[in-house]
Amino acid sequence: MNILGKKDFKENIVENINNAILFVKRHANLQYKIEKLQREEIPYIPDVALREAIINAICLISLKNLLYLSSF
Repeated sequence: MNILGKKDFKENIVENINNAILFVKRHANLQYKIEKLQREEIPYIPDVALREAIINAICLISLKNLLYLSSF
């Protein structure tokens, strides 16, 4: 397992999602495709997949917390 780093976000849910996406993008690898004069950056994780993974993780954490609290 590779750990990219740690960052706590304490804003509203929308800002936290956006900040998490920026955090992962800053630390994830990029691939460069050079066919013309300019290079094209290809992210290791596509933007749509990254956003979906982060939102799913937040939903799963929220659901676990809700289930834990309802067990009392």
